[in-house]
Amino acid sequence: MALFFSGACRGEAGHWSLGVDAPLSALEDRDGKLSVEQVAALPDSAFRSLSGGLSAGYGSATYWLKTVPPQVPAGGELLLEIGPSYLDDIVLYEYDGSAWHSKVTGDLQPYAGRDVGYRQFVLRVAHPEAGTPLFLRVRSSSVITLRGAFWAPVGFAAMVVPESLLAGAFFGVAGLSVLLALFYGLWLRSRVFLVYGLTLTLAMGLVAALNGFHAQLVFRDFPLLANYSVSVFVILTQACSLWLVAELLETRRHFPRFDRVLRRAALVGAILVATVFGAYYRYAALTVLLGSWLLMASSAVAALRLVRKRANGMRIILAAVTIHVIALVPNMLMILAVISPGFWSMYGWQAEILVHMLLLHSAMLWRLRKNEEDQRSLLGEALNASWEAERKLDARVAERTSDLNEARHRLEFALASERRLQLEQRQFMSMVSHEFRTPLAIINSVSINLAEFPPLSREEMTEHSEQILRATRRLARLVDNCLTDERLDQAAFTPQLEAVSPSELAREAAEIVEWSPRHRLQLDLDELPPAIVCDPTLVRIAISNLLDNAIKYSESGTISLSGSADAYAVKFVVTDQGPGLRGEDAERIFERFTRGENKKVAGAGLGLYVVRRIARLHGGDVSARNGREGGAAFEFEIRRGEAG
Repeated sequence: MALFFSGACRGEAGHWSLGVDAPLSALEDRDGKLSVEQVAALPDSAFRSLSGGLSAGYGSATYWLKTVPPQVPAGGELLLEIGPSYLDDIVLYEYDGSAWHSKVTGDLQPYAGRDVGYRQFVLRVAHPEAGTPLFLRVRSSSVITLRGAFWAPVGFAAMVVPESLLAGAFFGVAGLSVLLALFYGLWLRSRVFLVYGLTLTLAMGLVAALNGFHAQLVFRDFPLLANYSVSVFVILTQACSLWLVAELLETRRHFPRFDRVLRRAALVGAILVATVFGAYYRYAALTVLLGSWLLMASSAVAALRLVRKRANGMRIILAAVTIHVIALVPNMLMILAVISPGFWSMYGWQAEILVHMLLLHSAMLWRLRKNEEDQRSLLGEALNASWEAERKLDARVAERTSDLNEARHRLEFALASERRLQLEQRQFMSMVSHEFRTPLAIINSVSINLAEFPPLSREEMTEHSEQILRATRRLARLVDNCLTDERLDQAAFTPQLEAVSPSELAREAAEIVEWSPRHRLQLDLDELPPAIVCDPTLVRIAISNLLDNAIKYSESGTISLSGSADAYAVKFVVTDQGPGLRGEDAERIFERFTRGENKKVAGAGLGLYVVRRIARLHGGDVSARNGREGGAAFEFEIRRGEAG
């Protein structure tokens, strides 16, 4: 960075680069005991010609550089700029025709004692003689690299101003990036942003140290501290860079073994800072620089693997790490003394480091935005899942509530049914006990009369027998109705269907009328089909109950039973000559344990209820009305089943 702008001015008037525009050759003094007189006396063949500058790597030898200044007008002056600014000891030797004169500079010399107050080493060449060589003796505890140029004072002054502006812009952008990184790190409590901010701070400190800003601005009166600061920043920057790469690539999650290597290497680098104050720094620095570069190259491979896995922001990180690794190659080759120092080998990586860091900053911001989008997406999914769970919970609660309400209704219905059944049972037992008592009383009375007063004639015997028979048949009908009602109430009950003659069923049921001496039976069954499908026992009971009801509610007279059929149903009609029905009784009498208003007629209120149940079980119904000529008429209709 120190000769960044001057490199762009090379070849222009007032600027001559050593090894390019001005000849440059070098001599290695292993013991450091040669004097300038001895060196000047050596032939040109003893020197090694250099192109662009000196690159000797890490070592303890002293180097002599020989150059010839460009020709200037008589009485003119030249400035000799030498870099980099971390060289320990530089001595310029000038010959005035009679003796050699020396000027000493280097980063171990106070800033106030420099020939020119500038962050790089600038020496005045007061009396340059055309063709008279100048000698530079160079020694350093760090890497020995030298690049320089002759300047005309006017050209140097023209270079300094824009170069300073460029340096200010460079550090301004870097400083802003550091502040943003620290802000994000503290605000978001993000370790990667904090490590990035620390690494960028160290990198900018390293660039400043390498380009002499520490000696110029920070340690003006403490040159030794300025010297140490370069070495400290070299090692710490490399160590922190490895830590940053581990955080960016999330190696602890993706590459656990590589993560341990990176973090241990960073720790070792931090420990090696102690060598700055000893004799082994050059070995520690070379180890750290080479090891860091190799691990950076490995990190680029790891980033490529993560790109293939479509990890967030990894393409930008891959680009940043790859560019950084490539930019360091010329510098590493120069440090190893493979190539001569040039603009890109000395300053290319310094110019690239800002691009490298800005790319990493962009990657972290992109990853942050992507993570926020993912978090919003996850939050949305969580909210949707929560709403769905809430909806399902509400549905389940509603379902459970409905089930509980239904269970409660069933329980209430069961309790009500139980109470109703208990009431009906009490009513039934009361009515049935009365119904059973009457025929039993008849049987008992007739039996006592037969025992106490034996009949004198056959007619009396027949009359007593018929009384007992009628009472017995009445008990049988009552028992049939009770049993039929119980069968119909069973959930698993199904009628026993079979093909029967409806006329025969009607005649069998009509025998009940013939038992009554007070009534006459009239049958009209000619319109009935020869056979239907039904439960004959139930249908017989239903018709018998209708006829028995007619007998009970008509004191005497004719009871008729007629039958008819159409394509869908068979109908039986029973009429009597009794008092008929009251209007409100026509529907009510078919309810369970319900009877008509004639309280003089005995009954349990079960017969007509059984008739309706049987009719509906066969797909029909029963109805009651008053007859045209008085009395009551009951119509019993069932669905017509075809006989197979």
